[in-house]
Amino acid sequence: MELEIPAEDYSLDESLAPSFVSSLYVKKRDGLWTKVVGCLSGQLEFIQSKPSVVIVRSKASVDEEELWRIAIQQTGLWRGSFERMTKDLPPGLREAADGLARAHPGVRIPIAPTDFTHILTAVALSKRADYPNLVLRWCERLWRRFQGDLGNIVSSSPEELRDIGTSYQLFDMVKTLKAFLDIPKGLDRLPKELLKKLPPFKEPVEGFLLKVGPDVTRLILLNLCFGLGPKTTDSLILSTFEGGLRFIPCDSHFRTVTTRLGLLEAKGTELPQKAFCKRYACDRLTSSCLSISECPRSNSCLRSRFLTLGDLGAWFQTLTYLQGREYCRRVRPYCERCPLARICEFGNVYLKARRKT
Repeated sequence: MELEIPAEDYSLDESLAPSFVSSLYVKKRDGLWTKVVGCLSGQLEFIQSKPSVVIVRSKASVDEEELWRIAIQQTGLWRGSFERMTKDLPPGLREAADGLARAHPGVRIPIAPTDFTHILTAVALSKRADYPNLVLRWCERLWRRFQGDLGNIVSSSPEELRDIGTSYQLFDMVKTLKAFLDIPKGLDRLPKELLKKLPPFKEPVEGFLLKVGPDVTRLILLNLCFGLGPKTTDSLILSTFEGGLRFIPCDSHFRTVTTRLGLLEAKGTELPQKAFCKRYACDRLTSSCLSISECPRSNSCLRSRFLTLGDLGAWFQTLTYLQGREYCRRVRPYCERCPLARICEFGNVYLKARRKT
């Protein structure tokens, strides 16, 4: 079966490459991605040979409607162009968002709810690890060695894991997956107010979490899943929930780029802390809906400071990730060729200092 998806103002490569959904695929060449694990493994291919069309090819015995749904989710085409939504942002934030969008055009947010546990595996491996150079390599080896089966990975021996790699992230990942599977046994450890809102547990863990929604899932994972902190939990949610666009993984790129663009003070804003995230809600609305207290650190927390982005949150964070990798490095940034130099406070100072020397 072959489908054509309209893809105006869209880049398949720029959308998939920074997303954890890319761990499910192999990039054969520019504009050609083949799925290698999870739902429709080996039977799904995306091709963008024209700027405004993505071709979907599949040999799977799935109906057209289901194939279309999976394809638009995993390409990121389930949502329209984010660039057209920036007009309602505060002026300074809008200028930064528009500048980042011009530097990295066509970015959307792929999601893969049908591959929740595979995304979890990739996310768990990403702690203090370079995603394109380490995490993707580990994932490729894991999928090939264990046929992408969560049970096989969880029951693997230390010797089998050492064939994949010797980094601590691989061994912690197994602990994370085991804790994930044991979530039903630990639900009574959740805050009582939250526990009252949970439906009966009658399905696989990932199905249960997708049912209760992203805000409840975030609290469950932070309280009951070993090795997942605010950044990794938010990464998992934005990669698996249609309601996850406001969940911003606050990494070093995000803090560096937003600070240098003058959107944050150099001091006084901290990364989210798990001890607070597992007990409190970030905002008043979530606090009211879940009957838990609002976080006392909301004024100083990086995540809370950017809640005004709403559904632009994950997109904006992805742009800062791309900007951080390509130009805005923490040490020796490439300000000379950065397309945002005109609006960047740090870049202007940095370049003036360079000229004087």
